[in-house]
Amino acid sequence: MIKFNAGKCDIAVIGAGHAGCEAALAAATRPTDVILMKAGTYPLAASVVVANPVTIRGGYAGTDDVTLAADPVSTLDGQGTAENVVNATAASGEQTFSRMAFVNGKNRGLNKSGAGAIAIFDCRFANNGTQVSGQSGRGAYLSGMAGTTVAVVSNCVFEGNAQCTYATPDGWTSRGFAILAEKLASLTIDDTLFLTNGAGPSAESGYNSVARQGAFRGSAIYANAVPVT
Repeated sequence: MIKFNAGKCDIAVIGAGHAGCEAALAAATRPTDVILMKAGTYPLAASVVVANPVTIRGGYAGTDDVTLAADPVSTLDGQGTAENVVNATAASGEQTFSRMAFVNGKNRGLNKSGAGAIAIFDCRFANNGTQVSGQSGRGAYLSGMAGTTVAVVSNCVFEGNAQCTYATPDGWTSRGFAILAEKLASLTIDDTLFLTNGAGPSAESGYNSVARQGAFRGSAIYANAVPVT
């Protein structure tokens, strides 16, 4: 179940999964709009596109717009086939994600582009980009407009966003396995854990140490000309 509030206290209940996510996002078009997601796992056949400056809050019990589930998290599962679990593309305003998990994206958990700001609270990014070579920002790729776009990551966990195979020993460069940040005015990271991101033990011999040398750069964070606090 996905509930969305379109700014007029009108509530709609939409089926789970990719179609339900897209339907809720299509209805939430104003910066004041909020999408409330019931806790549970939402299997995705393709990337979910969040194009508007909206707020998405997960973890609800599904009984009302206040009560949280015993395990208050809504998991978007790319199943290893969705290129990115979520593409956040707002050109202005701010997109906010809370109590969500972005897992099993073929390339990335969250791919943020566009000049809009982004705020991520109490979220988990796990097992993204594990079977591809040369992919940067596997957990979250955060990009916008240099000098104006602000990104905040607070109380999150980045785990297992790692390259488990390395089919091409030379010529590939992967940067920021958990987070790659570029073209941002600032990135603030607070109370966030980074666990086992980087190159997995089955990667090509000589490359299995995270951020070992030129091929792998920044197993946790790679900030390209972005101030990080």
